[in-house]
Amino acid sequence: MKITPINKHYVVKLIEQEKKKGSLILIKEDVKQPIYEIIEQHDDAEHDLGDKVILMKYKGQEVKLDDQKYVIVHEDDILAIFEE
Repeated sequence: MKITPINKHYVVKLIEQEKKKGSLILIKEDVKQPIYEIIEQHDDAEHDLGDKVILMKYKGQEVKLDDQKYVIVHEDDILAIFEE
């Protein structure tokens, strides 16, 4: 099976969670930021396949195919490209 996104959507999968140190007094422990990889894109995509991205929290639609979880997100819900 294959998911083909339309209307400025991407299919991403969770690849890791980057640890970030909290700098505010209210945050006492490490905060983990989920990092996703773009695996499918729409026809006029602004981002490339394989890009690692950070998404808006609580955005996207989770789907499960062949025991693998994916998230379908709108282009506007991608906040940043993550580079190591």
